[in-house]
Amino acid sequence: DMLGLLARGPKNRGTAVSDCGADCIVAGFGWRMFYLTNRKANIIGFDAEAARKDGLPIGGGITAIDHGATTIYLVAHEVVFNTSSFITLLSEYQLREYGCIVDSIALHHKRSHKANDFGKQCFQPTKDITIPFKNNGALMTFEIREPTPTEMDAFHAKTLENVITITSDKPWVPEE
Repeated sequence: DMLGLLARGPKNRGTAVSDCGADCIVAGFGWRMFYLTNRKANIIGFDAEAARKDGLPIGGGITAIDHGATTIYLVAHEVVFNTSSFITLLSEYQLREYGCIVDSIALHHKRSHKANDFGKQCFQPTKDITIPFKNNGALMTFEIREPTPTEMDAFHAKTLENVITITSDKPWVPEE
């Protein structure tokens, strides 16, 4: 299955998957935590018995995307850390609440009944940055990696460039 293939992913890389069904971002391999809250989360997947993890930490993290000759760093707050997974679930709802544009409609699928209105298949954390999704067996994905120790030092010193915050640092309560 495609999720199994993605979960094995390339070495030292993770896969971010746009997920319209996730109520929060669940960060897998490719993220570095830079703070934790005192809160924990229980996550339940497609099968409440087989796909369940309890007591996962919530906090802030950063990931890197090598985008051509540029590296973009995404900072997310109120993230559930599931570091045993190569898959990161990007909650479309949580991203949109912060103002990011998520168009997970495939390039060849229509967005509406208007003529020539097709999906853009991309994530726009800002008006100037567009990260294309790769269509991996009907899952919209892009590759991420963990920032290096040098990049983390620059992040903490506030000298790292191309840092984009994609979620609010206010406590995330998706039921509200």
